[in-house]
Amino acid sequence: MIRINPLLKTDSYKVAHPRLYPDGMTKAMTYTESRGGPLPFVPWVGMNIFLHELDEFTVTKEDVEEAREFYEKHFMGADIFPYDEWMIVVNEYHGKPPVRIRAVPEGTVVPNHNVLMTVESTDARLPWMAGWLETITLRAGWFAPTFAAGDFDIACTIYKYLTLTSDAPDALFPSRNHDFGARGASCSEEAAIGGAVHTLFSGGSDTLEGIYIANKYYGFDMAAYSIPATEHSVTTAHLKGNENLVVNKILNRFPGAPFVATVADSYSMKNFVDVIIGKEMKEAIQSSGKVLVVRPDSGDAITNVVYILKSLEQNFGVTVNGKGYKVLNGVAVINGDGNDPDQIRAICAAVMDAGFALDNVAFGTGGGLYRKNVTRDTYKFATKLCYAVINGQEVSIRKEVEDQPDKRSKGGLLDLVSDGGRYQTVNRLDKMNPLYNAPSVLETIYDNGKITYSSGEVVRERLMNAIKKSVEENLALGKVRF
Repeated sequence: MIRINPLLKTDSYKVAHPRLYPDGMTKAMTYTESRGGPLPFVPWVGMNIFLHELDEFTVTKEDVEEAREFYEKHFMGADIFPYDEWMIVVNEYHGKPPVRIRAVPEGTVVPNHNVLMTVESTDARLPWMAGWLETITLRAGWFAPTFAAGDFDIACTIYKYLTLTSDAPDALFPSRNHDFGARGASCSEEAAIGGAVHTLFSGGSDTLEGIYIANKYYGFDMAAYSIPATEHSVTTAHLKGNENLVVNKILNRFPGAPFVATVADSYSMKNFVDVIIGKEMKEAIQSSGKVLVVRPDSGDAITNVVYILKSLEQNFGVTVNGKGYKVLNGVAVINGDGNDPDQIRAICAAVMDAGFALDNVAFGTGGGLYRKNVTRDTYKFATKLCYAVINGQEVSIRKEVEDQPDKRSKGGLLDLVSDGGRYQTVNRLDKMNPLYNAPSVLETIYDNGKITYSSGEVVRERLMNAIKKSVEENLALGKVRF
């Protein structure tokens, strides 16, 4: 992939701002927050991926020269680009932006309307640096958490129904929601970021780019797993009437694979489940030592899943677990069509109502994770200037929109603290605030080029603890969701 000059990783209008900020300004801070969304909180994730991008943000003398020429043409001959200032970065900071970035520990779930990340300039000659970086910091700050919010919603639903119906919810949870989203992503980078974020919630994925990034950036040996599976082209290539040949191959050609999956609706789903799986291939399935996972891919998902469960029960039998729910013998179902948080909730409820444990069902989620309600506006993410030092004076700065209160920003030397387990944003300039001296939750993750990464296992643990807490609270209140 072509290397993009790091000095072009901003918005055009940012280039003029170094000459437009107040004279005498020597320091500035921006902050990022979610101003509300479908859930009352966001899981703060993706920082390791962002930090690796920042690690590659190294400006060279050639970048500065190229940027000066680019911006002179872009602005139709106007002298706008801060050439001398960026040469300070090259000569004195080894090309690394002189800023300090503090953020919520990755994997923490934070209520909306709180500071999640701050960026502050560290060189009095370059106070505008925090604002210049807004484009990449906000891009990092909104996409991964918004993507993760959908995954978190699904994860809570799955864990809830496992808790209600399964004898082994913790053991089964990692394999219940499989990432099928690679082909539905807009580009390789989106698949890599979204796919990596998904592995923080689930151990199942077919999005290889995301798994690769998660392994490299979060320190996993293998972030997610998959199983041999057919698709429609494999089945239809054998021509109609030969579906049993495909089932035979998937059972016998992958020694050591404990699970295999086959699509069910290349022709008639009911005939495939009732006759081919339930009768013609029953003995072969039972003698294979494998669990055969059946995947419907069209029609009404709720109806299909329940139908398949009942058909498989009739032909393969069930065991009733300790919670009184049925577990199929040697077969299971994965629904991979149209899944989003609402459909998965409905399927889980239908499975439980039919008397089956969620042990029997997994989900493959694609567009419902990557493209549905995943925009910067979904959780109203914004980055705003909140603090500056001007002529030696500390100043609180805020945007006060008269006719749209939800766009008003916070002002001051912002920080996040925990008050009895409840997160709160505080202004460290407000010495009258009773939480003025409370310890900060935010951690320094970038300081003039020095980077501190999070452990992937720690991030997973934080997210899992938040999922369990949400499920426990909602079950106690009798709620379906948050």
